[in-house]
Amino acid sequence: MSAKLFMFCTFVFILGTIISGIWSGGWLQTGDITTMNSMMSFNATYAAGTGGMTILSQASRFITVGLPTIFTWNYPFLEGAAGIIKWIFLYPITIGMIWGVAQVFAPALSGIFGNLRNLLGL
Repeated sequence: MSAKLFMFCTFVFILGTIISGIWSGGWLQTGDITTMNSMMSFNATYAAGTGGMTILSQASRFITVGLPTIFTWNYPFLEGAAGIIKWIFLYPITIGMIWGVAQVFAPALSGIFGNLRNLLGL
């Protein structure tokens, strides 16, 4: 997969996520990240004792809850009659993105396991 095709697929994936957020009525305004936080299962906490830093709590939930939600497009506004959009447009884009990322990392994994095999003398 060429770099330009991978960048295009990334753009389409991000654009689809933003359009889904807009369609749900959750337009992202300046300083308003609550929609993205809820979509990706992050919780932003303001900690005044640290000089006013915003800390992302429950960041581990992004891997266990956020990524599966993103990959399966399991949002309430895509249920019912709008579910056909998931099957026609969003699932093929997601499968393409996962396939593209796998193709990018496949040579690296092959090299790592090849070196490991050579070190073990197999």
